[in-house]
Amino acid sequence: MLRAIGMSVAVWLWCVSLSAAALPRLVVSGQFFATASGERWTAIEATDFNLLGRFINNEDITPILRQRAEVGFNLLRVFADYEVCPDGRCPPSNQAIGRLVPSEHRDFYQRLTRFLEQCAAHGLYVELVVLTGRPDSADARVALWQGVVQATASSTNVILELVNEWDQSWHRELPFERFHQPPAPALASRGSGMAGSAPRLPPWTHATYHPGFGPEWANKAVHDGWETVAEKYGVPVLVNETTRFPDNDGSLTRAYDVARGCAMLVAGCAFHSVAGKNSRLWEGHELALAREWVAARSRCPSPANAARYAR
Repeated sequence: MLRAIGMSVAVWLWCVSLSAAALPRLVVSGQFFATASGERWTAIEATDFNLLGRFINNEDITPILRQRAEVGFNLLRVFADYEVCPDGRCPPSNQAIGRLVPSEHRDFYQRLTRFLEQCAAHGLYVELVVLTGRPDSADARVALWQGVVQATASSTNVILELVNEWDQSWHRELPFERFHQPPAPALASRGSGMAGSAPRLPPWTHATYHPGFGPEWANKAVHDGWETVAEKYGVPVLVNETTRFPDNDGSLTRAYDVARGCAMLVAGCAFHSVAGKNSRLWEGHELALAREWVAARSRCPSPANAARYAR
């Protein structure tokens, strides 16, 4: 009897801890996001492609979640189905991402919900990218999308993205007409395009955009994300893959300025990094760049200035 009571108390405490960790659901407010209570919410996002894979492989992701939250990020961009340079042998960059095949894990959806709960416990939302180009049948891809939509329906800290770079050659056979928008109140994007190209249209609740690289990448991230996507289609846009730090750009000033512009003009931009691709801790200059990205958000002007923005 005492043992049964003890077990009941343990279960009750576990449920209370999950309830306390729940984050407010996000909603669309014009070209921005807000909490359900109406407070504007800006995505301060970081690439963490391999984080779910690490969790499902029983690695302790607590140090990573703690670091991202302590630096000041509130959204992580995470892949759900991928096999991209898992061994770090992929010229020219040789930068590892990882491997996660949902069908190899019978408890994938249960583990996914627990992963979201753990992220919420650290105050973190997750942008979950479902299709990333791993070869599979059309039926399997549709079933995966449907399974993720169903499994995450009650999670308040998840934003879904159907496909990463929908116009890549490996996505040409995707049966887009079979992928349906999740029912409200879920937030979901149909997917980003390749660098500088349009997102998959028409948008669902919001759009995701990749601005491209090169010397004009900063202007593309802020101006093009706002003018060619958010303004044009009247939806929030997440610029969820900017240039990669620190190998493609190591400027602290540019990290600060781009993040500041994004916080003012769009729903949010992602700090894309070498360590983030494989979901490792940031160190040294990479960590300093991440801190500048976050510092810009605390000093940005009102989004009302977006109406007066000029190139």
